[in-house]
Amino acid sequence: MKFIIISSLILFLLSFFSNKKIYNPLIFLIFLSISPLLSNDHNNLIKFFSSFLLINTALLLFYKELDLKFDPNILLILNIFSTLSIIISNNLLLIYFLIEIQTFSLFILIGKNKKSLKSIEAAIKYFLLGGISSGLFLLGLIFLYKNSMSLKIDSFNDLSFLNLNSNLSIICLNLSLIFKLAIFPLHYWISDIYEGVRLNILLLLSSLPKLSLLVVLFKIIDNNSFYLIFSLASIIIGSLGAFNQTKINRLIAYSGVVNIGFILLAMNLINCFGFESSITYLIVYFLTLSSLIIYLSPSKNEFIILLNNTWFNNKFLGIVITVLILSISGLPPFLGFFSKWIIFSSLIQNEKFMISFIVILLTAISVGFYLRLIKIIYLQDKSSFLKFENILLRPKILNFNILILVNLIFLLNLIYLTNPNFLILIASWASNL
Repeated sequence: MKFIIISSLILFLLSFFSNKKIYNPLIFLIFLSISPLLSNDHNNLIKFFSSFLLINTALLLFYKELDLKFDPNILLILNIFSTLSIIISNNLLLIYFLIEIQTFSLFILIGKNKKSLKSIEAAIKYFLLGGISSGLFLLGLIFLYKNSMSLKIDSFNDLSFLNLNSNLSIICLNLSLIFKLAIFPLHYWISDIYEGVRLNILLLLSSLPKLSLLVVLFKIIDNNSFYLIFSLASIIIGSLGAFNQTKINRLIAYSGVVNIGFILLAMNLINCFGFESSITYLIVYFLTLSSLIIYLSPSKNEFIILLNNTWFNNKFLGIVITVLILSISGLPPFLGFFSKWIIFSSLIQNEKFMISFIVILLTAISVGFYLRLIKIIYLQDKSSFLKFENILLRPKILNFNILILVNLIFLLNLIYLTNPNFLILIASWASNL
């Protein structure tokens, strides 16, 4: 950990004294992400999440250079540094400080667009609600230290509902994580925050913070029935809440609630196969969502109905976005279907038949809304203004590099169809603690 911090500071300072503003942060972040892989002090789970963070870092940096209005390197570096440090840390107090660094940098990014009242409102809400969540986390640490005189994650795992301090510590820490991950019943804030941010900021907001907090949850979660209830409720509320949404950002927010519910549902299973299925689903969800946001960001469409010019502007990208939407919905034979099928299999193996039936039913219901998006892309009549705009203006053609990023996920779907075991093997390796 000391080696990472010292090296990070050196490379971070170098980025300020060079004219090559692209390559120094890139080298810094790649070095930062691969450093746990070179150490023997970390288990496979930490090495897996570090590798996955490296992929997300590459997506963010590569996409950042395509948008000159993207935010400064320092905030991105702080975010990724805190994410990696949370992943490899075993001290809850250090995790608390790193979460605060992450929250502060995201607060600046969310509120950077000073001309937008929604952006300022989202930043204030994120800061205030994040403060409440951090207060719960810190309160849980106080009760934990009072009970066990230690702030290690292992000491938290050894807690039992035997005394008041243990109970309060478990409740406060779990509520804080539930709040930050937007899990039912503390999910209500996420749609308002997402609505007020630009899609390029949403790419960062919906990936790295959730990834780091899921790692913390991986370390402390046990076979708790309340997590099973919350995950199932998140799938129900997220699936039903997405139906009446008219804005893209709010739809992504409710989709996130559903998918985090799926990940928690698999994590709560006591066997190793459930752990593997949650990691597999996490890989598929984050990569597909990142690709979808990267595609939608240049168009700057706020409302879902404005997707009706997608097919007319670029037919190839219309096909790609269709594949991504169908993958997120869970329709076969796309990548998202196999990740959900693995979770269903693990639920059935654990004899949770009623939960499996409810989740499958909700998945089938939510597919209807995603099919509505496909209908808008291909069959929705363009408004008179859009027809007028299409005649006078050239169609928007996305940058070639953005096409590469989107098509990589498209290619991943095709690879998975021919060899569906490679993601399972990766998840199996990561779960071999």
